[in-house]
Amino acid sequence: WVSQDGEDGAVKALVETQFPQVHYMQHIDHTSLGKASAGESDNYYKISRHYGWAFRHVFADPRYNWAIVLEDDIEIAPDFFNYMVAGAAL
Repeated sequence: WVSQDGEDGAVKALVETQFPQVHYMQHIDHTSLGKASAGESDNYYKISRHYGWAFRHVFADPRYNWAIVLEDDIEIAPDFFNYMVAGAAL
């Protein structure tokens, strides 16, 4: 799954053309953030809202019991997924 928080059409086009086996979902929410104080940054609230939305969608599907969350700029070791699968049984 790829969950995009935003409206950059190039991201969606890349996923759909280069990775057709990947489920693409897009989160767009322009409602009030409900910040505790007006001086706070929007970033925490927007990221938190997006993660909550994405997790609800993924785990609403009974086929999935766990997920691995990666940011788009992370580099992983060659054995990363094997390590995650082995740890999932714990």
